[in-house]
Amino acid sequence: MLGQLAVTVPRSVQLTPGDRAMLGDLAAHAGLVVHNALLSLRLVREIDVLAERSADLTAARRRLVEAQDAERRRLERDLHDGAQQAVVAAIIGMRTVDAAPDPAVELASLAEVLAVGRQWLVDLAVDGPPAVLTEHGLGGALERAAELVRRGGPTVTVTVRVRSPVTDAHVAAYYCCVEALQNVAKYSRARHVLVDVLERDATLTFAVTDDGAGFDPADADRSGGLASLVQRCALLGGSLTVTSMPGAGTRLNGRIPVPEAAGAGTTGAQANPMAGAVR
Repeated sequence: MLGQLAVTVPRSVQLTPGDRAMLGDLAAHAGLVVHNALLSLRLVREIDVLAERSADLTAARRRLVEAQDAERRRLERDLHDGAQQAVVAAIIGMRTVDAAPDPAVELASLAEVLAVGRQWLVDLAVDGPPAVLTEHGLGGALERAAELVRRGGPTVTVTVRVRSPVTDAHVAAYYCCVEALQNVAKYSRARHVLVDVLERDATLTFAVTDDGAGFDPADADRSGGLASLVQRCALLGGSLTVTSMPGAGTRLNGRIPVPEAAGAGTTGAQANPMAGAVR
């Protein structure tokens, strides 16, 4: 029953069979119109539901693509800033094996370098910060990176004053400093390198300074390692700058905010100044 059609006539009027047939046809036609209207209304509602579901699916696909792109960029950054550095250090070390006083010792050192690279690759397969950071803290991790550079001759002094636990800001600072140290090993021919990291007032600042050959920042590859590090810091609300000129050395400076909750406490040796071995 879709509705009811009522017809009122005076008592003196009698409906003929033709009248009744006409009213029956009218009622049937009206019923068809109402039925079609209900179907149209239901169709509109179904279209709205489908449109909403389509929008949800489109948004979900967009989020998935964005997540995939973000993960790809993260892997690219971590491969460049992590495992690649160990490979470069091993290549540099291989060039000096023949001239080393004890090639066996040098080869053992290169094996350690490659083991570090292997661990970096393992870290890419799991969530969280690199194992070297969780196991040794930022100070210990940078000391290990500095030791690889010292094998090439430069004196590297590392001073780290940070709070625990390790945060995304510490991870970013670690990768930035490691990249700077590896650039020293590859290009600068520096004799002295200073690495200084300080966490204070919910801000992590870090700097890597060398007295090497320097370069013109305008000639730097804007799509290379430096651009990756700038993006890494920017994603955390921080900044990264490089100051250099030919013959005047290079200085990398970074600032990254640290969540208040992460910087509330101070634990262990990480809270105290820690200087790397000098040689």
